[in-house]
Amino acid sequence: MVKHIVTFKLAGSPEERRRVAESFRDALMALPEQIDVLQSMEVGINENPSEDWDVVLTAIVPDM
Repeated sequence: MVKHIVTFKLAGSPEERRRVAESFRDALMALPEQIDVLQSMEVGINENPSEDWDVVLTAIVPDM
């Protein structure tokens, strides 16, 4: 099992970043239907403005 974690920082105003983050999350959540090896996947939007990232993707696949 391999757990892959990626964080994304978006550009723009807080409102723009939130809108893009929600759209990006929705697009990412459609991937398990298209990628067989994804055992599980989670996408989160950061709610803490003091942190540098906006979206996090955690995906689990069987192997490298």
